[in-house]
Amino acid sequence: MENWTIIRGKKEKEVWQSLNNKCIAFVFKGDSDNEETAIAEAKTITQIFARWFELTDDLVPNAVLAATAEEMPSSLNDAHFAERTIEMFTLKMLPIRAHMTATESSNIFAPKLVLNNGEIRDLDFEELVDIVAEAGIQNEYLVADELKDISMKLFCFCRDYAEKRGVKISEAYYRFGFDSKGKLRLGGDPFTPNAVNYNTLDYNEIYKKLFS
Repeated sequence: MENWTIIRGKKEKEVWQSLNNKCIAFVFKGDSDNEETAIAEAKTITQIFARWFELTDDLVPNAVLAATAEEMPSSLNDAHFAERTIEMFTLKMLPIRAHMTATESSNIFAPKLVLNNGEIRDLDFEELVDIVAEAGIQNEYLVADELKDISMKLFCFCRDYAEKRGVKISEAYYRFGFDSKGKLRLGGDPFTPNAVNYNTLDYNEIYKKLFS
């Protein structure tokens, strides 16, 4: 593909990178074995992703550049990418998942380290601070506190918003990174069914209840 190269291909999505390394693109896939149904599911997942980012932009800045066909650059407008792609600018990602779990009485923040081999390891707060410092980020305690605070606010907002519309979210994880100016931004694919435990796996039902 002109100007882009695929860097990861997973069951739930492909990750493409621009040749100038300034942008990445998530190309979502559906679960169905039927190609037509899978593409329809992927388009709905993309809509869910984009709408959540719109709703939460005031809580935490994100890295989205384009989420609709009208916004997409011409290099991402062929049939392979159509209506199931999100373009984002590249972030310096922290190797951390901010894992959130809902209980009857509270929301629990549990940071996890993402290892190079894909394994996930639990972190306590001091370990989280160390990981932030090892990534070359200054004021590591403040950044670790900010990660926790933003994750809690994001999860509370999404849970409350969804519950009022008949969708329950029991857990989720978020990924964060820094842009070229050192600003913390939400990255990855935080609102897709891959990263959020919705009480239903019917993508159309999720979208209709949350955003219609």
